[in-house]
Amino acid sequence: MSIFKNLLLIVAYLSLSACSNIERSRDLGNADVSGVTLVKQVCSECHGQNGNSTSPQFPKLAGQQIGYLQSQLMKFKDHSRSDRLAPEFMYGMSHGLTVKQIGEISEFLAQQQLINEKAQVMPDDYFGKLIYLNGMVDRGIPACQNCHGTMAQGQNDFPRLAGQHKQYLVKQLHVFHANIGRPDTPMQFVTQSLTEKEIDQVATYLSRL
Repeated sequence: MSIFKNLLLIVAYLSLSACSNIERSRDLGNADVSGVTLVKQVCSECHGQNGNSTSPQFPKLAGQQIGYLQSQLMKFKDHSRSDRLAPEFMYGMSHGLTVKQIGEISEFLAQQQLINEKAQVMPDDYFGKLIYLNGMVDRGIPACQNCHGTMAQGQNDFPRLAGQHKQYLVKQLHVFHANIGRPDTPMQFVTQSLTEKEIDQVATYLSRL
């Protein structure tokens, strides 16, 4: 075989290797790596395969609203979201992402099916369901469904809450209540009058949807 043919084979091999490496790359600073690859190679370590996190420390992202995912990734990227886990985990993960990658990540996760093995609304969820669907007018608490949908599926920039880890929901409701790190939402107003028991009731109901 001629030297020229050998060189062609080497170039072809290197090209294939490069493609293969790109498809498995964990390089968050490489604009050539697709958002889908980053989800599978990097995001999945915390948020689970296809966005179904098994740890309550990290939210489930499968089936989440595209608009919400995009807005939160941009807020992590520009550091405008600063609740405790944001700088600890997401600042470093998001700072090198391009707008295109953020769009691809969001679209892929939104298309995944959320798996909720605890999906079974129980009789003791009555009060949590009541607060979610109707609010408490006498205390100035609006119905959660106004923004998050009747079945907590989310809409536009308002996130899906159905099937989320209860512990994660409780933690975020406390963040909103204290207005720490997430001051750019109406949730501080919504949560101000909720008691600890009511927060637990709402979170329990949502986690079972």
